[in-house]
Amino acid sequence: MGKRVTAIDLREDGFSIVEMVGGRKGPYLKTFVGETWESSHPGERSRQLTKVFARQRIGRKRIVAALPLSLGRWIRLRLPALSGDALEKAVALSLQEQSQWSATEAIFGFQARKMGEQMQIDAFVFPEPAVQSRFDLLKNAGLNLRYFVPRPFGVINYLLFYPVRMPENEVAACLDFSTQETEITFFDREGLILLRSFPNPLKAENQYDTSALAGELRLVQLKLRHDGKLLTRCYLSGWMSGLNLEELTPAVTAHLGVEDGATGYLPPAGLLSVIGREGSKTPGALTTIGLALEGLGYTPALRLYPDDAEARRKRMRLSRVAAGLSVLFLLGGFYFQYSARQRNKMIISEKARLAQSVEARLTRYENLWSNRVPSLRFFTEWEKIAPEGTVITALVIEGNEVKEVSGYTPSFSTLYQRLLSSPSLRNLRIRGGIRKHSEGLEAFRLSGPMGEGN
Repeated sequence: MGKRVTAIDLREDGFSIVEMVGGRKGPYLKTFVGETWESSHPGERSRQLTKVFARQRIGRKRIVAALPLSLGRWIRLRLPALSGDALEKAVALSLQEQSQWSATEAIFGFQARKMGEQMQIDAFVFPEPAVQSRFDLLKNAGLNLRYFVPRPFGVINYLLFYPVRMPENEVAACLDFSTQETEITFFDREGLILLRSFPNPLKAENQYDTSALAGELRLVQLKLRHDGKLLTRCYLSGWMSGLNLEELTPAVTAHLGVEDGATGYLPPAGLLSVIGREGSKTPGALTTIGLALEGLGYTPALRLYPDDAEARRKRMRLSRVAAGLSVLFLLGGFYFQYSARQRNKMIISEKARLAQSVEARLTRYENLWSNRVPSLRFFTEWEKIAPEGTVITALVIEGNEVKEVSGYTPSFSTLYQRLLSSPSLRNLRIRGGIRKHSEGLEAFRLSGPMGEGN
């Protein structure tokens, strides 16, 4: 028997579990279970999971769990073409500005794709308490969680596993329904393009409001067209009792602009055939199968580890200890120099010469750093002056010249006054005027040379 992986989708209305085994002939689905919660209490939910795993004899050692977008945020960033630690630090800084969570209070992960001279970042940020509560729920059920994956990647992974479902150069959408929320995912073979998540719009008697959904789809279609993307098909996933397919299917087809017949549920074929005739209508089916495929290594995804925030806190504590030891070491060095000066003037002269050499090297390294990473210098100064809620949507820097920085801010007048008082950014000038954004923010576009700074 090959490697086994268990994927679980924890929703507010219930849970879905898939146990999958990887074999020489490909993966096969061993077990699928979908149930509603019997209680809202976390302890009772853990006990319910324990009973299900025991009754179905499902493996507990390799668990992959989904995180719904409703718990956190998806944020798209455009950053300079950095790599390694520099890229991670730039992403963490940008996420902290936009999500209001510090790097030690949140669990986040990101995927980077190079777009010309910039990096396009798709980041997912979740507050640590929300992630910890799900981790505890699984741990109390006796399950060994390896990592979390944002829920939309489950659907993407399933469809990417079957190339016939996702031909080259096509953009597809998936509308995933549960009793609580609707998730809309747009993607191609390169990965995620656009993501929307919102509570289910309901009419009287808990009927799904298709007209409200149509408004969301129109906005998304305009965004895709603006980006030059052509949507070719739309898959449906999940179900809720108030959903009317006779209204839903034509509304989706019309407002997303796909051809007739290009909207619908997947047939019960392949791995879905094990679940039964309902197949992709079963809540969590595509998500858990896609996560299990990722756990077996068939498809890639973005992984989020529950101890990431704690690891970052430990690194910060260690850095503080190291800084303290460095201070003590420097004080000891000064005392040694003072004592040596009293004993021997020749030693003092030699140490002075060495100190000047070290200082010259440090100055040279600082100059090299300043010349090679002007983009980080920009972010450091921007963080000091940008009003809360300011979002950068585009940034192009060549040498010390800011070719373009554009975005949205609650108050451009405040931002501009701070720019004028900044030694590094006071030369930036307005390009194209200031426009009001639909959410009440002010859109801006600036360019100009960066100053030398302090």
